[in-house]
Amino acid sequence: MPEDKSHWCCINKECKKMNSIDESIVKLAEERKKPLLMPCGYCGYVYQFVERDTEKSGDWLKCLPFKGMEKRLPVGDDGVGNYKDSLNKIWSVEGYINEYGVDPEKYLKWVRARKPKSKQTCP
Repeated sequence: MPEDKSHWCCINKECKKMNSIDESIVKLAEERKKPLLMPCGYCGYVYQFVERDTEKSGDWLKCLPFKGMEKRLPVGDDGVGNYKDSLNKIWSVEGYINEYGVDPEKYLKWVRARKPKSKQTCP
């Protein structure tokens, strides 16, 4: 794996994709002591960067998942870029990500494709 990338595994049990992010973005977040939200590029689950995972090689990131797996998943869209949650509340993409930690557009695309397995998965 290239040294200019950091990696994390998606905790969505049906996805488990190995994701990567430019190391420069991670270093900038560390320097500024700001949270870094990183969506899985495959299923849309969003993670918050906490610290590097020292139990793995130096380029792995330790992440904390958002709480409440099922209640945060989108149930549908309205066809004009808004998404419904389990309570039938309408959200924009940005609002949904901020509220639930899931990119609803990516997640629904992945679900509608019958949750295909990524070619790069984590153990």
